[in-house]
Amino acid sequence: MTSMKFVIDTAAFANAVGWASRFLPARPPVPVLAGIRLRADDGRLTVTTFDYEVCAHAETDADVGQDGTVLVSGRLLAEIARRLTAGTCEVSCEGATVWLRAGRAAFSLLTMPVEDYPSPPPEPPAIGQIDAAVLTHVIGQTVVAASHDTTVPALCSIRIDLRPDNPPALSATDRYRVALGAVHGWQPAIANPDDTAVHHADDGSGSRTASATGLYAGAEPVFVYWSTMAEIAKTMTGDGHLTLGLTLNDDSKPQLLSIRGAGRTLITRTLDGAALDYAKLLDKPRPHRVRVDTTAFLNAVRNVAVVAERNTPIHLTFTTTPQQDDGDGDPAGEMTLQAGYGDEATGRDTLPALIQSDTGGVPPGIAFNPDFLAAALGALGPGITYLCFADKPAVAALLCGAAPDDAAEPAYRHYLMPIRATC
Repeated sequence: MTSMKFVIDTAAFANAVGWASRFLPARPPVPVLAGIRLRADDGRLTVTTFDYEVCAHAETDADVGQDGTVLVSGRLLAEIARRLTAGTCEVSCEGATVWLRAGRAAFSLLTMPVEDYPSPPPEPPAIGQIDAAVLTHVIGQTVVAASHDTTVPALCSIRIDLRPDNPPALSATDRYRVALGAVHGWQPAIANPDDTAVHHADDGSGSRTASATGLYAGAEPVFVYWSTMAEIAKTMTGDGHLTLGLTLNDDSKPQLLSIRGAGRTLITRTLDGAALDYAKLLDKPRPHRVRVDTTAFLNAVRNVAVVAERNTPIHLTFTTTPQQDDGDGDPAGEMTLQAGYGDEATGRDTLPALIQSDTGGVPPGIAFNPDFLAAALGALGPGITYLCFADKPAVAALLCGAAPDDAAEPAYRHYLMPIRATC
């Protein structure tokens, strides 16, 4: 007979259960995977969800009267915990029933067979530490370009490249756009490049801790579902510093990635995906450059897009005033945004811009998907946007917040394929 008893602050209990429940599978293949496991021991409560792909642990202090482990319906427990208002909550297991008592309120849940619950994977050893706000911000910037097509894992994921001479890079693409963000402030935790430990899973298979050699000497990038990374960005921003861990399989390929914050640990299996070749995209010459205020640009796109029907592009055209410049030689001019033509509804807006072209003339017009363009500008955030593009529509345009000819690597770059103009 299962038994357990502890008393816990209701807010802490609701936070732990609420966070872990976000990673419950929407359609669990077996009933026990819809459960949340509660383990009370050594003055701590650990709340766990696991669906063979993602494992979430939330830990918090508790006054444990009797050690024990139970499994209950995850979503129902989260809903009950959210409604508890008293200062403390007593949780106890009596036979096949778990009772939650807070003040004058009492709830009961039937237990699920905890012995049928799969064993969560061990947490991978740490490879480095990063400021939570920085990581979650870069995740938010890159996730906008991820595809929702789950049939191609590399496209519906965030790619993580661990680089020896630069901060880690996060990227995502849906073939029409690529978002690239650098995670500055990375502090590697690996002291000995040759120190590679071997770990064994419950099924007897071996796995390796990611060493510096494994990470940097031709190692494959890490792919994680964009939805998992998006949840991390939403829920772990205030955790101070996050510790990343990585386990490699016997072929020295990434197998498990962990992200640990204040009392929260997420472990996810990595995806098998072919690394897309971004180099061909990055190295293309882009002789035309337009400098414009990001907020004004984004507002204009949203306003003009009101009249744009589905899959209808926004066209950008440019004019310059050679007699005026910004003091650095870049001619002052205007950028006009337009959607809709002929007898259809039309929208038009004009913004001041600084325009430069290596060809010596006025840059040609260019057109974009308005939703994709707005997402790119939203990811850049307030400030200045540099729009760099070529004459050929087969070359992706570059949007970034720093002059592309600066020696330093931009913190964020967004590449967006133009749409061929039909009028």
